[in-house]
This record gives sequence, structure tokens and C-alpha cells, in this order.
Amino acid sequence: MEFEDDAFVLSARAHGETGAIVDLLTSEHGRYAAHVAGGASRRLKPFLQPGAQVRVRFRARVAEQLGAATLEPMGEGPGALFDDPLALHGLSAAAAVAAGALPEREPHHGAYLALEALKIGRASCRERV
Repeated sequence: MEFEDDAFVLSARAHGETGAIVDLLTSEHGRYAAHVAGGASRRLKPFLQPGAQVRVRFRARVAEQLGAATLEPMGEGPGALFDDPLALHGLSAAAAVAAGALPEREPHHGAYLALEALKIGRASCRERV
């Protein structure tokens, strides 16, 4: 099984010395967990925060297996919200609810669009000020 899709990081935890297990909400494939080699690196760690938007390339031998993923950051990431703690908490809370409420490997395009609207809505509010 293999696919490439846009995704939001819902959570990430260390795995081994340099890897991470990342929970992702993809646009077309739903919520997936994957191992990211080098997830603890300086380059990737800032983009493994809840709410970060990434491009994911997922690969697994069989559909039921925990697969491996490579991630490419998209945009600024949640670090752009450090000046607005309320927006950062909102994005983090939305990611936590999605991680806890959505079943794995079922498409949830509406949930993906809702997270995207949170991110886009915040950017458009900045432009108005």
C-alpha cells in the first residue's frame, strides 16, 4: 500500500533514538499513524507539532501494517502562532479532538477541511488587522 497526500499532524511521540511515531489526518485517506525516520532531527521536529501541515508519502507492505512515512513541511507550521496563544491552543485542541474522535483509516475529508479552515481563517484575520 502506498499513497501521497496532504496532511495535518495530530500528534507525534519519540520512537527509538532518532525516529517518531506520528498520527496524521490526511485529506483523502483519513487518520493514519506512521513511523517517520529522522523525526527527532532539527529539520523535522518543528513540523511534528500538532496542527502542522505536511505533505506525506506513506508506504506499508500490507494495509493493516504500521507504515513508514516521509514528510515535507508545507507553510510556516504552528510556530507562526506563537504570538497568539489563543490561536495556538485552539489549533492544538482541534488536533487532539481529531486524534481522539476519528477512527483510523477512514476518509474524513470534512474534518481535514475544518482544520484547514482554522489555519486559513487565522491567516485572513491577520491580514485584516
